[in-house]
Amino acid sequence: MMAATAGPSGSESAPQHWGALAETSDASDPVELVIRAEILCGVPSPEADQQRRMEIQVQRLANGMGSADNSTDQMQDVEKLLAAWCLGGTGKNADTELAERLNRAIANLNEA
Repeated sequence: MMAATAGPSGSESAPQHWGALAETSDASDPVELVIRAEILCGVPSPEADQQRRMEIQVQRLANGMGSADNSTDQMQDVEKLLAAWCLGGTGKNADTELAERLNRAIANLNEA
């Protein structure tokens, strides 16, 4: 599934459990969602978002989620972000550049 900013939400083609995942996501800001995905997928964020990325990483460490040792948890976190983007409406508030960044992050995860 590719991230998009326009068109149908894709709820018909999304996995059934994504509805519940989207409801539990706290990522309503599209920029923060993409930065979180970049962190999880090991992709650098643009220079303009470095400060925000650092804040998110510090928050993740404080919450005990900073280590990416458990790849199952990492995949679940990425899936939760995708569900929020596609079904939770976060992607509707985003621009094309953010959708492209999210797609690059996902592609990097797929290559790993």
